Amino acid sequence: MVWLGRFDEALVKIKRLGEVEPDSQLQCGALALYFLARSELGRCLEEIHRSEERELNPRIKQCWRAWYLALSGEKEQARMLLQREEALPVFFPTTFLIVRTYVELGDLDACFRWLNSAVSNHNIALQQCRLDPRFMPLRDDPRFHQLLKKMNLA
Repeated sequence: MVWLGRFDEALVKIKRLGEVEPDSQLQCGALALYFLARSELGRCLEEIHRSEERELNPRIKQCWRAWYLALSGEKEQARMLLQREEALPVFFPTTFLIVRTYVELGDLDACFRWLNSAVSNHNIALQQCRLDPRFMPLRDDPRFHQLLKKMNLA
């Protein structure tokens, strides 16, 4: 709903999620995307920070922090955290946070490196890339259409 700009419906569903799992990391992440789409960066950053605090896995926690830093304008610090993650063996739960962060940093080559790896390992759904307005730079790139073909989604 957020990616489609149906904000009222999205907020109702996010609140319902909070009723099922109060203050869950999933709800924080959904709220972060909601506030980002509504151009409420401060509130988005609060929710990213809450997600990061709740995360138990240090690698995922580091990727939440990198996204936070990229959105906060601390791009070099975000890149340093991503470089640390890239030096480790691939850990697929971090993939989409890494792609999202590279989109914010404007590094499409890195985005496609990660997306190609995930697609090759059958470990990603591209619906967010196809709908989220912040991913427009990816969708406008011919490599995105090649990915869709690779997945028989063209």
